[in-house]
This record gives sequence, structure tokens and C-alpha cells, in this order.
Amino acid sequence: MNKSDCFQLGWVAKKHGFDGAVTLHLDTDFPKNYSKLESVFVEINDKLVPFFLEEYQLSNRGTARAKFEGIDNQDDAASLVGSLLFLPLIILPTLTGNKFYFHEVIGFKAIESTDQSVIGTIDNIIESFGNAVFVIKNDNQQEIMIPCVDDFIDNVDRENKTLILNPPDGLLELYLND
Repeated sequence: MNKSDCFQLGWVAKKHGFDGAVTLHLDTDFPKNYSKLESVFVEINDKLVPFFLEEYQLSNRGTARAKFEGIDNQDDAASLVGSLLFLPLIILPTLTGNKFYFHEVIGFKAIESTDQSVIGTIDNIIESFGNAVFVIKNDNQQEIMIPCVDDFIDNVDRENKTLILNPPDGLLELYLND
């Protein structure tokens, strides 16, 4: 499985007990959507390796206790701590309208809503402390950061791969004026 065909679900947070179990941190707004996992891909040495779950119990805090097949002691579990977890993109439900997955809009053109000018191309979305920010690169490879909030997103046009944004007055000028 290629990483480009997957989304990051979370990571292995720590060992749990003595039998090789681990605690998983699920980086999602809807952990209950992943209450019946049977397997995940674990990134090891830049490759995605499938791991099947012998046991899996979701908590109310966005974490889960997991026991992987073949991981039977603390040392094996410790070797997985910090590893990223992935699932295939195909299992994600399709979103419509102005709702989108972050990975879905990478590469989209960002258009300013008032004058329809091209701001640039969405290069990345950074998440920090519950806030997300579009990282947009213009033709000069200059980075422009716009908060990823509903009030600033006028339209998601999947067909034309564009995102119509209405950033706060003066924000673009902070980046574009010397």
C-alpha cells in the first residue's frame, strides 16, 4: 500500500501493560468511526506495514488500547511507539459542499473571492492545537497562510480543483506587500 493511497489515522502513543499491547492516539474528530478496526498500516522505515488487531478497545478520549498480532512483549511494543498509523483513503465517506478532508484539497488553486484573483496553490495544511491553517504558495513560491475556518471558505469546487477563499481584510496584503 502506498502512502498516497492512505490517510494518517494517528500514531502509537505508548506501551500498555506487559503483553505487547499499545495505546493508540487517533487524530480524528470522529474516533467512533474507527470503533471496529481489524487492521491498520504502521509506518516502519518509510514503508507501510499491515498489522492485524487481536484486540482493540476505543476509549472516550480519542485513544484506543490495541494488541497487534505478533507483538507479544514490551520490547516489541516499545519498538512501535511513535510510529504513524494509516488507513486506506477508500474507507473515508465522500464529503460534499464546502466540507472536505485536508488531503483532498492539497494542490487546489486558492482563489480570492472578491476579485477572483489567484492567491496560489494549496501546498499544505498545518494543524496546531486544534487550529488549521492553509499554506498557500504563490507563483513566486512565497508562502501565504490563511486560517482554515468555515467563515473564510466560500466554495470548494472539486471539479475544477479550486477553493474560493474570503480571507480577513488586510491578511493577504501582510504577505504580498514588502
